[in-house]
Amino acid sequence: MSLQNTPVLGLPLLQSGQAQKHITLNESLWRLDALIQSRVKSRTLVAQPSAPQAGEAYILPEAASGAAWDDYAAGDFVVFQGGYWDFLDLPEGALVHVADEGRFVVRTASGWTALQATIDALQGLERLGVGATADATNRLSVNSPQVLFNHAGGGSLLALNKATASHEAGIVFQTGFSTRALLGTLGDDRLTLKTSTDGSTFSEALSIETDRVALHRPLKPATDNGVSLGGAGARWSEVWAASGVVQTSDGRDKRVTGLIDPTDALTVLDAVPPVRFYWREGEGTTAQAGFLAQDVRKGLELAALDLGLWGLEDVADPSSRQWLRPDQLLAVLWAAVKGLRAELSGKSL
Repeated sequence: MSLQNTPVLGLPLLQSGQAQKHITLNESLWRLDALIQSRVKSRTLVAQPSAPQAGEAYILPEAASGAAWDDYAAGDFVVFQGGYWDFLDLPEGALVHVADEGRFVVRTASGWTALQATIDALQGLERLGVGATADATNRLSVNSPQVLFNHAGGGSLLALNKATASHEAGIVFQTGFSTRALLGTLGDDRLTLKTSTDGSTFSEALSIETDRVALHRPLKPATDNGVSLGGAGARWSEVWAASGVVQTSDGRDKRVTGLIDPTDALTVLDAVPPVRFYWREGEGTTAQAGFLAQDVRKGLELAALDLGLWGLEDVADPSSRQWLRPDQLLAVLWAAVKGLRAELSGKSL
C-alpha cells in the first residue's frame, strides 16, 4: 500500500504516474517552510488579519474569528501561504517560537505548553551537570565561580539529610580534590570540624553538642596581645580552670618606667572599699565580694596614678560601662604592703 503523506509532518508524497507533480512538490515545500524552525506571530490574536503576508502563522486562541479562522479550533496552527489560510497538524513535541511573547511553546496532548514551564518542572532526573559532567556518584555536578541560593519570599535553608546518626552529612573542603577540612555531623549527631594536612588523616578541631562546645586543640588569638575575650557588656559568668591563669611577665617584653610609690598605693587603698554585692543579672542570688570600678577610678584620681587597671568600654562615651583589671590591683596592693612594712620596721624604701 503506497502512502499519500509522510507519517510525521503529513507532507504530500509524489505518486507513481501522477500528473502535474510540481503541485504536490510545491505543497510539500510550503509545509516545510512553515514547519522547519516553526514560528508564529502570536497565539493571542483573536481577529483574523485583513492583509496577512505570505508565511505568517498563528496559533489560534479561544474565540478566534474571521472568514477562514471560523473553520478552525482553538490551538490550531494556521499559516497563510499560496493566498489562503492552511491548517497544519503539528505532532506532539513540536517546538514553536511565539514572536510577541519571545518564548517557545511545545505541542502536547493537552495543547500548547510554554517550554520554560516544562524545563521548570523537570522531575526525576538521573543526573545533571552544569558546566560539568555528572556521574553515578556526583549526580549533580557544577563548575562555576560561585553558586547562589536565594530566598523565594522568606528564608533560605540548605538541608543535608542522612539516614542514621552513624552516617555522615556535611561539607567537604578540598584543594586539588584532596580534602583539607570536613564540617558536619560526621558519624554521630555532633556538629564537628575536622582538618587534615594530607587528605587521609583527620583530627577533630571543634565539636558542638547540645550542652557544650568542645575544643580539641589549644585556643589562641590570631595576633599576640591584640584580641580580647568578651567585653564589658558581654561577660562570661564563670571561667573554670585546672590551674591559675598564666600571665606572661618576661622583663624582655616590658619597658619599665618606674616604681609604684607606696604612698600613692595607700591612697588608692584608702579610697577603695571591698564590698559585698549581688549581680543584678545572672547569678543574682549568690553573694559576691569585690570592688566597684567607680571607687577604683576615684582612688586613682586622688593618687594621680595612670594605670591600666581601670577603663571605659567605649573611651569616646564617658557614660559607657566601666571595667577593672584585678591582676593590676595586685601590684598596687603589693606596693602598699611594702610601704607599711617599711614604716613598721622604720626603714625607708
